[in-house]
Amino acid sequence: MDPPGENVLCYKTSHKSRGKALVINYTKNRSGSEKDTKDVAEVLKRLQFDVRVENDLNEMELLLLLRQVAAEDHTESDCFVMVVMAHGKTEKITVDGIDFAVDRLWQNFVGNHCPSLIGKPKLFFIQSCRGSKYETEQGDNEPDADPVPCNEENFILPIHADLLVMYASYYDHVAYRNKMKGSWFIQALCDVLRGEIRQTELLSLLTDVSYKVVYNYSLHSGEKGKRLLQIPMITSMLTKKFYFVEKDIPAVKGSEDKRENV
Repeated sequence: MDPPGENVLCYKTSHKSRGKALVINYTKNRSGSEKDTKDVAEVLKRLQFDVRVENDLNEMELLLLLRQVAAEDHTESDCFVMVVMAHGKTEKITVDGIDFAVDRLWQNFVGNHCPSLIGKPKLFFIQSCRGSKYETEQGDNEPDADPVPCNEENFILPIHADLLVMYASYYDHVAYRNKMKGSWFIQALCDVLRGEIRQTELLSLLTDVSYKVVYNYSLHSGEKGKRLLQIPMITSMLTKKFYFVEKDIPAVKGSEDKRENV
């Protein structure tokens, strides 16, 4: 059997670089998000990603960043990752007080918009509420919602092929964040990716993330009958299996955003 990444049913992982990982965090009224940012950046660096962290970008700054990163040459990259943490509602995140459609996050990275990522995994992880539905709210856990009512070669691939989006919560539901420990979803993602994962396929890893959110966080969020409930949601257009195969390169130092939080 071929090693992971060398099988025709697996994405190629023999490029020189793991790829770029973009971490975007909005800190306003989101206590605990700094821990999420620190933890997820460290985990991605350990996985040999070139990590870039940005905090509290306004809409124009975010759009410019997305265009710039998409315009980079990803030819020698295995994949691309983006992690976004913000307040939100149904199919939107809040960017500097403005509703920003989540599909705008990846539209610059799919199809001919980013030719050097065609046929490669593009992985997006979104920590935000997707609505206002929840069972209860108590203690130091709070929803990531706004404080307003939420009314192969020569083969042409479909434009959204090889895209995966994992949301912190199910459609129209809140996603919880602990003010001290960070968000349930991001912390579960970090817990899984810190493990011995080189021989485990990506979707299996993400199933483990969902398990942790449901059974390690929801079941311990309060007394029986008053527990907070959350289940992540995965939308996958991946066409092959993907493994974080160990690369013969040092862990990438990455870049940290130096802007002050607003």
